[in-house]
Amino acid sequence: MTGPFRAGAHYALGGDPWAIVHDAVFAGLNHALSNRVMGMEGVIAIGQRRGAVDWPSILAEQERSTQLLQLYRLLEAVPDERAEPMHVSEPVADATSLLRHHLALRDVIIGSEIAPENAVVTLPRRSAVRAFLVLLHEAARRAERGGGGVLWRYEVGAGDVTVMATTRPGVDADADAVLVQRAAQFVGRPAPDAWCVLDPGRSYIAALRLPLVAARHRS
Repeated sequence: MTGPFRAGAHYALGGDPWAIVHDAVFAGLNHALSNRVMGMEGVIAIGQRRGAVDWPSILAEQERSTQLLQLYRLLEAVPDERAEPMHVSEPVADATSLLRHHLALRDVIIGSEIAPENAVVTLPRRSAVRAFLVLLHEAARRAERGGGGVLWRYEVGAGDVTVMATTRPGVDADADAVLVQRAAQFVGRPAPDAWCVLDPGRSYIAALRLPLVAARHRS
């Protein structure tokens, strides 16, 4: 086994592999939202019995619900979404939060190096989150149990930044690169700007190269 399920098995049904990722995360968000609703109902019921409202608990549940709604919005497909400058760590953090709601992968430990200060790109926010979620998902599903989880890494070149989701995979991890290529499509980059490298039992890297804002301005 690699991670919580056998690598590649969830592609056997065919169809769009991104839809499989989207639906798994969406189901996890629904599960979390149901918990929040039940939590709110429980707090209200206890308050009614005691004759006193537990406002701190209610506000805490409301805040958690608001955070979930923000994650839902990141999964929305918005035609002609406008690009905006952002530090790469922002959509990386959003992608990490989304994967933590994937019911099969939420227990995979995710860490990150500190992204360089100049790692600023211009992208549509939701598209960037989808692209990084793809990288993270592909590393997480291959992660060897007890192998240290997934680590975000960054490399800045003269005019670009490469964002990488890395892990130690199981020896039976597959080398399927179809979904990684979708990462480039999501952000309008050529196919060679997204790639993966697999050394079974040793390392797996899913990477996406993006132009820096400063490089765009120079061009």
